[in-house]
Amino acid sequence: MDTKASLSLDECSNKVSVDYDGKGGSIMGESIFPNPEGDATKALVFMLSGVSTIKWKQVFAYYFIPNVYDGREHAPITTSLIKMSREVGTDVVSISTDMGSQNVAVSMIWYKLWS
Repeated sequence: MDTKASLSLDECSNKVSVDYDGKGGSIMGESIFPNPEGDATKALVFMLSGVSTIKWKQVFAYYFIPNVYDGREHAPITTSLIKMSREVGTDVVSISTDMGSQNVAVSMIWYKLWS
């Protein structure tokens, strides 16, 4: 791989607001993960950071999420994002999160998958 990176994920709070996008014909402000129902009170943000000679950071993906969800549901998303990064020449060598209950739950899945 050309580039080595760390994948970080964290949640940030959103102002709860629902708007109608007349041009696209969709409702914005609702949760899109794990299911498209309910208010999106947070965003789950995935960011790649370079760990080799050149330091860089890039938001890679984000999902609008409800206040409470099962963290194990984002294990397939994380795996998919790692595969996508490899397709463009970036090798994810570490994953970092805070110790929120959702992240602890998914870290157990990652451990079983990758050990």
